[in-house]
Amino acid sequence: MRIVGASLLVSLLFSAACNDSFPVPPTVPATHTTINISAPATAPLVAFRDGFDSAWSNAAKGGAGYTADVTGPYEVAVVCQINGGTTWLTWEHADVPNGDDDTTTNLTAPCDAAPATHLVTGTVPAGSTVSLGGAHEVEATAGTFSIAVPNGKYDIVVRTATTVAISTAPVTVNGADVPVGTVALGPTITLKDTTFSPKNPAGTEEDDAEMYTVTTLLKTANSPDPSVVFIGTATADPNSEDAAVINSKVIPAASLPKGTTQQITMSASHRDETTDGLVEKGAEQTLERSTNRNFNDGDLTTIALPDGYGSVVWNPNADPAGLSFISDSDSLDIQTATVTGVTSENKTAVETIELLSEFFSETSLARVIIATDIPGYQATWKVDTSKQYTRTTQGLARVDDKGTDPETHDNREVSSSQVINGPLPPPAP
Repeated sequence: MRIVGASLLVSLLFSAACNDSFPVPPTVPATHTTINISAPATAPLVAFRDGFDSAWSNAAKGGAGYTADVTGPYEVAVVCQINGGTTWLTWEHADVPNGDDDTTTNLTAPCDAAPATHLVTGTVPAGSTVSLGGAHEVEATAGTFSIAVPNGKYDIVVRTATTVAISTAPVTVNGADVPVGTVALGPTITLKDTTFSPKNPAGTEEDDAEMYTVTTLLKTANSPDPSVVFIGTATADPNSEDAAVINSKVIPAASLPKGTTQQITMSASHRDETTDGLVEKGAEQTLERSTNRNFNDGDLTTIALPDGYGSVVWNPNADPAGLSFISDSDSLDIQTATVTGVTSENKTAVETIELLSEFFSETSLARVIIATDIPGYQATWKVDTSKQYTRTTQGLARVDDKGTDPETHDNREVSSSQVINGPLPPPAP
């Protein structure tokens, strides 16, 4: 069984109808696969097509969701309402069967309502930053804080520019607000100054000035995500042969609390100098590469980053939202395009498409557009591109060098994106 998550909200469908430059796709052996689609029963549209140039069909509705039977490269489209019914979401996913006959693939459309949250309030030293579960963080400038979190158990992590401390007991949220009062904190840990540098500065983006960031993270027993401890940044000088030095801070080895894990994330990003012409169209493309690893004080601080993409470029044009040419697609595991704006009725709308690399390689597509010509698709769900809107494209490649590069954690990724605001002008003659 193959499970594909929808965490990357970027996905409406590739449309062959608008593409007069598609090469003839290679012959793909037929492989029967059942796609199980998890979507709300109230979704007004759940459709699929077996092949990028085939007709759309409604997915069969079952007890636990919807199903679709495919034999080759396929696309799935779901329309639903999110954010309490205030936003229309059009979500599309394009992939190929995993190669084994009579298998199943599970897809989940990102239509689920956000979990209910409750307020955790309390008092900490003034000027601190408070986090619960990593993703929930606020500044307690005056010494009081209020954080909305879902039900769960959380350690309270309190940091300043030079210290960090963890609550002596976790706070449990179970269906109601929790006033903590003055937070009882464990020993205050003084952070240690530490310098980091990339082993491979600039990567394949030679001669480009890169912005480096080193983030120190603390994973505790009761934290769904690690909490930020410190963020250090530096900009490399492309005219210097010296390695970039990033001044950061870490938890000393002797002070790392029992049952916790310290992590380091190093990232490097820069504006793609090959895309100067995009600025005239309101776009800016950046390239980023990053690595995450567990870190103990005393470990090596010269860290190998993955190589960058080089010149992966999305070329926007004057077509309606979502259309772009994509180059060097073989280096990307997934490509996504998202359009955010308002409908003709001034209701928020999001159209998003995600394309898995296998789909792109097996169909030899030259360009992609978010499809809104599906039978039954209503104009009132669509982004009105005559009004202000934002288009984002992104490419992601995950690199796993575990076992071959012991200095890095096995979670490494690189990405490229550009954002376009407002209707695009006609292309230059």
